[in-house]
Amino acid sequence: MKTPVVQRKTVGSLRPGDLLLMDASVSVRAGQAADDKTTAFLLRHRCTTVPVVQGITDQQTAADLLPRLQGPFHALRMRLVEKLKNIYTPYHETETAFCAKGKKKQISDGILFERDPGPLYQPDIDAGSYDLLTPADLTSLQQELSQLYDGLERMTYRGPGVKPGKRSIPRVHFDSIRVGTQFQGERVAFVGDALPWHCVDTAIWFMVAMINLNKERLERGIPYSDTRFDPNSTTQITDEVRYRPEIIQSAALGILLHAIGFAHRDVHQLLCAMWTRTLETGRYSTIADIAQSDARLLQKQYFAVRNLLRNRDDIPPVARMMVNLQYDYPDTCGYPAPFENRFLHEFIRMFHIIDSYDTLINPVYPQQPAQKQMALEYIRRNAGSYVYSPEGYRPTQRFDFDLYCRWLHIMAPYYRYELLHLCRPEDPDTPLYIVQVHSYSTSHLPVFSVRQDQQQRRYPFGALLLSLEHSVLMSIRDGQVTGRKKLDWAGDLVVREPAVGTSPVEGHPLYESERNLSRNTSRL
Repeated sequence: MKTPVVQRKTVGSLRPGDLLLMDASVSVRAGQAADDKTTAFLLRHRCTTVPVVQGITDQQTAADLLPRLQGPFHALRMRLVEKLKNIYTPYHETETAFCAKGKKKQISDGILFERDPGPLYQPDIDAGSYDLLTPADLTSLQQELSQLYDGLERMTYRGPGVKPGKRSIPRVHFDSIRVGTQFQGERVAFVGDALPWHCVDTAIWFMVAMINLNKERLERGIPYSDTRFDPNSTTQITDEVRYRPEIIQSAALGILLHAIGFAHRDVHQLLCAMWTRTLETGRYSTIADIAQSDARLLQKQYFAVRNLLRNRDDIPPVARMMVNLQYDYPDTCGYPAPFENRFLHEFIRMFHIIDSYDTLINPVYPQQPAQKQMALEYIRRNAGSYVYSPEGYRPTQRFDFDLYCRWLHIMAPYYRYELLHLCRPEDPDTPLYIVQVHSYSTSHLPVFSVRQDQQQRRYPFGALLLSLEHSVLMSIRDGQVTGRKKLDWAGDLVVREPAVGTSPVEGHPLYESERNLSRNTSRL
């Protein structure tokens, strides 16, 4: 069989013969070849990147290969996305659903965006919340998360010093084709799935990372404990603990729901307008391109989701904590102001890492999709030891470096067979090697199969392997290593996706501005 080639492409770089690796809608399915009609659909619905397979012409081969590339969580992801599409349908507080039963409607336009709407409007907000997220929807989501937990709980720990086996927790790789919502005036013409995909992928990534962390702590004899989990804690906690299943599942539920504020019709229409302007002008919007009132509206979506879930007794406190602190970064960046110097639980700190990475490589907000290695480097540059003191704020980095390293234990940035360029740091636009991903070993960086070297010599898939982790080049024949060559400089090579832009990664422009410290918080 001819070796397939996987690539993550921008929509504009799609070519005839590229097979879509994921479904994009009921009419654009995985395994379908890209054509003018498909490209026009993806552009119209503001898709940023598209994973494709090349070199496969036989339908049976494609049908066998696609499930292996899509990964073990694909069916669960599709089910969760379908469930969330109903919840993430654009809504507005002026709709009839936002009216308490048997009472006169009090809520008016803009109330959901207030920091504290007050008791007069809360009954209407609660009515809208239960219409948007019914108890049956909530139960269904919890059941899916419980099944995922049960499956992962039967697997073994993956980490440094442990040889991975068939029952090891799998490395997680997520790409998706995220389709945007279409409006005709005030009416929703087509409900997209970009927000559900973002929430589903970050929630599953979070669960896999935390379950793997639980298993590592089990091997070190660390017991279960519930005493650490006070969502309103303001004291520093240094003890490591293991978390019970319902705690991890509740946190993942909060991640599934964290972006409901972006589904507010006013916010969603503004996002769509910004994407449309991006497509028309050919340049991505920045915070400087939009009016300050629009930027504030995009930020205040946070209050919408917080107000909708405020009185939901059927949503665990841990889930509401994940929603309420989603933009509360430890380096004083985020939203809302002022910075309150709260203790941020490691669930929140792990979410910050995963959410930032997913937002950078496949953004919902109209910004240039980032190279995966550049997104990881951005998080690494802004990571350090988490420091908290109840007496006053101590400067710290945005991301927790220890949790970042633990997340990499279950991280697989690229597909098998993915075509990539390896470049020197001083010349990242010129490939030194053209490679394909061969396999993963003990690092999040894969072992690469060299397809073309710097002398333009070509090699069959699997004949010449390069490990950046160990800086070694290996010749392979009949499955056996026949030669090794140490390349001390190989560890410095940078990985580039040839069909994705290389714009500098600067993070999310709306939520990474420094906030003023509150009056009762002083720097030490």
